[in-house]
Amino acid sequence: MGHARSYVSFDILRRVLQDYFGFPIHYVMNITDIDDKIIKRARTRYLIQQYRKSQMQWDQVYEDLTRALEHHTQAIAATTDPDKRKMMLAEVEKVKNAADALKAATEGEAVEKQEELLKCAEGVLGEWLDQQKGKEVTDNSIFSELPRHYEEEFNKDMEALNVMEADVVTRVSEYVPQIVDYVAKIIENGYAYEANNSVYFDVAKFDAEPNHYYAKSDIFFCIYQLNNQTALREVF
Repeated sequence: MGHARSYVSFDILRRVLQDYFGFPIHYVMNITDIDDKIIKRARTRYLIQQYRKSQMQWDQVYEDLTRALEHHTQAIAATTDPDKRKMMLAEVEKVKNAADALKAATEGEAVEKQEELLKCAEGVLGEWLDQQKGKEVTDNSIFSELPRHYEEEFNKDMEALNVMEADVVTRVSEYVPQIVDYVAKIIENGYAYEANNSVYFDVAKFDAEPNHYYAKSDIFFCIYQLNNQTALREVF
């Protein structure tokens, strides 16, 4: 609901500006369909699918799960974020509970409990498989399938909330060269800097310049800024 609020709020503003004030609105929505987390999630998901298809013997599966849990335990020890640590510990507990349930299962329940164990272990096993074989996954279609799925789910949610469709939808994966040039221009103009293999916007420097205001959410201020192109040209 928190995410939905943003889209519903902008939909209301769009309708007010367009239907009440009569402004011609060309509504563009960006979809971030490529970033480190999406790439890793798509990769681990693919590796899990391939692992399942391999139909390994259960002795090997148990051995792999043991190694995956060891890898996961090491990752927990190196994690300083308490929320992430709690989530990772919960994943370990879930795997152990599923393994105990499999051990106690009757012969007739074994197949069902094996499937439950594999399902519960996807997070832990996926991380380990990614460490072992992640670099071998290079097919770009693997990385587009996951965000497309969630984009479709998002569109269904917006339709259910009666949010108007965007006039134009742009996806990050379709504009990577332009984004690189765009960021390079901001760096060139002195409003961003490189650090830790990333690029950061220099908020303090931008905010200190005359007629520059950072992170103002008021819609009328946004309209003022669009009319005052000088500051925008200096940055971009």
